[in-house]
Amino acid sequence: MRRLASDAIMESRNGIRARRRALRVTLAVGAALAAVAGLCAMQADAGAVSVTLEAENFSRCHDVDFDPIRKVDTRLHGLGAPGEWVEYDFSMSSFGTYAATLVCWGEIGVTYTMHLSYSDLEDTGLQTIAFTFAGTGDYTVCGRVINAAGSSPLLIYGSSCTLRLEYVSGSPIAGAFWADYLKLDSVIAAECFTWGMIKSLYR
Repeated sequence: MRRLASDAIMESRNGIRARRRALRVTLAVGAALAAVAGLCAMQADAGAVSVTLEAENFSRCHDVDFDPIRKVDTRLHGLGAPGEWVEYDFSMSSFGTYAATLVCWGEIGVTYTMHLSYSDLEDTGLQTIAFTFAGTGDYTVCGRVINAAGSSPLLIYGSSCTLRLEYVSGSPIAGAFWADYLKLDSVIAAECFTWGMIKSLYR
């Protein structure tokens, strides 16, 4: 009888612990969803926001080959070797998620990969997205490479921000890549938040 009573007490305690764990999970998920709803409401109130960065107006660069990174007319030229990058410092007035657009030119038939990384003075963590496209020799066709809102948008927290555009791979011919501009457009949609973004609220 004592053993049965002890087992019953243990089962009761385990049940209480399980219910407490379930309650904590429920509260955490509820808080996360409330936070997401609040963030989306903030974006909706602010309206659509976009920032355009002219590619040739970079803040700093890292050059590794003989063809210097520079401004030519109204374009960025010389970003054409793996490991080369340019950075842009800018201010953001509205917190939220942003879809990135890179407008550039590439050699016909060549597959290019570029990395776009975001950081800020608030040190909220480095975010990187990749642009992969086939060059067509025309800005309007191959140059408009959009990072769709549902895949991996940039979650921008800070006001003092930096974007780094890095050349990963492409044509071995010098001068076979030109960049026109980078653009960030706000995404006002609850589904743009991934579970990873929600978890980041509790780090």
